[in-house]
Amino acid sequence: MLGRMHRLAPARPADRRVRPPTALRSALLALLALLAAGWSPAHAGPEAGLLEVPEGLPVTPDGLLSSPEWADALVLPGEPGAGTLRVKQARGTLMLGLEADRAWLRGTRLYLVTCPDFPEAHAGSPGAVSIDYEPFDHSRPHLMVRKVLDQGEAPVEDAVVVRSALRGRAVALEMLVRLPALGVTGSKPRGLRLMACLVRAVGEHTPTWPAGLRVHARPGALPADLQDSSRWLRLGAWKQPDGPGAVPATEWAAWLAEAADLARKGVDAHAMALLIAEEAGRKLEKQDREVQARLLDPLDWIAEREPLHPGDLLARGRALRHLNRHDEALACFEALALDPLGDWWPTALGERATTLERRERWEPAAAAWELLARSVPAGQGTRYEQAAAAARRRAAEHAREVAARAADDADPRLPLVELVTDHGSAFVRLHAHDVPRAVEHFLRLVRSPAPTGGAFYDGTLFHRVLGDAFLQGGDPRTRNGDCDQDLSGPASATIPVEANARHGTWRGALAFARAQRPENGSQFFILTSPRPEMAQDGYTVFGHVVAGMEALDRVERCDVLRAVRVVHAPPPGAAAPPAPGGSAPADGR
Repeated sequence: MLGRMHRLAPARPADRRVRPPTALRSALLALLALLAAGWSPAHAGPEAGLLEVPEGLPVTPDGLLSSPEWADALVLPGEPGAGTLRVKQARGTLMLGLEADRAWLRGTRLYLVTCPDFPEAHAGSPGAVSIDYEPFDHSRPHLMVRKVLDQGEAPVEDAVVVRSALRGRAVALEMLVRLPALGVTGSKPRGLRLMACLVRAVGEHTPTWPAGLRVHARPGALPADLQDSSRWLRLGAWKQPDGPGAVPATEWAAWLAEAADLARKGVDAHAMALLIAEEAGRKLEKQDREVQARLLDPLDWIAEREPLHPGDLLARGRALRHLNRHDEALACFEALALDPLGDWWPTALGERATTLERRERWEPAAAAWELLARSVPAGQGTRYEQAAAAARRRAAEHAREVAARAADDADPRLPLVELVTDHGSAFVRLHAHDVPRAVEHFLRLVRSPAPTGGAFYDGTLFHRVLGDAFLQGGDPRTRNGDCDQDLSGPASATIPVEANARHGTWRGALAFARAQRPENGSQFFILTSPRPEMAQDGYTVFGHVVAGMEALDRVERCDVLRAVRVVHAPPPGAAAPPAPGGSAPADGR
């Protein structure tokens, strides 16, 4: 074009030198002046679409985005009304602040991805970094950072700190990221492409920065706008990418250490809770000290530092119920049920109803089942209505048991024995009117000497203790301290099974344990929760606890039965003749 312009130009003055057009000459002169002043193309104005990240004051991450602290930040464009995402840099640290006024519901998390500023780069490209932050749930680390390598992915350690402030269900958070972890380093670092989103429950709208990104896809597929970064935000103008950091190294290390402790304790506690939930149907052996150390204590530690998540209360309640601490478990489930609009409300009602049944509070349990039936969609409440009806039937059956026990407790002819444990003593009334041979057999064993000294039951172990179910003991082979003895084989003293028509398998019932043989030996069990369905299994119920049930609730596997003492027994012939008529305990004796 310039050559063509020269050919069409009129004749020049006598010196005949060719000069460029006036506009072009002015531009060249301006460029020469800039070069003389030290200008280089790297310091040119921002590229089209490139957002310059301002250098600002360092932020102390506490989750509170005070206006002065973030006034010098760049506000990133995003979904209208979804919250404000700000960004700035200081001494090699990228600082992001998020204020989301909308509900931060269960499972909602901030998902942020960066990749190098290449047109073909995306979330799966080498160098891409994903930051996944969920501020409530303690069953996983709040923060997970991963980087794409040439072969697979790897976690990024010690490069990100996040602090959030929870206000109801809304959240504010501050995130500090070391720029070298994002690949921003060196004297002329390339820019970054960035996208962020608040991922909520399936089917809900997902706010994104920038607005309008498609971040959902079918399972196993990468969403379209994560396979292509062309619509992402482009950030650049890094001032000091290899700087010393926006906060002192000691503070950074302390924040990382606390976050690591929080993640470890939360994940371990919920792993134990999952074990309890999964093994409940298979009858997990009760180990109070282990549950206390691995679940209850860590959740207490977390609660001192940040609010417990509803999932934490659920885990805690189930663990407490497993330990027969039903009143404390109820407090957890009732706290969950306080919010009728919360995601956890139906679960809390069901757990509350179950726990009420474990403490034989049948009418409140029936009311809880009915409320749950009304709260679920139409057609889905049938099983809860059936549970309510069953609870009311149990209430009538249990009332007859309470009356029968009261009558026995008022009868001076019935024997009373004391079971001495390391947690205290329990006193048991024996049903000599109903099952006289079983009572006589038990009293004979209580008074029999053991080969190693003492009485027959003294020093034996509770070799089988199932949380929220029963405790079982009475095998003389456990006296050597081994509660893993083979419990099969013939018994040295047995009697035929006797049916007790007046008493059932309710909380506090004392019965003989047995295998499939129709005989009773020396092993016995005491129910710590009602099991009325076991009445059909033919166990001989021969007593009930009248005092000290709280001591038996605390017994765990391998605890020692220190002694069984006869407190009161009528003279021979004083007792009247008998009145007419889950995983089950098993005995090899």
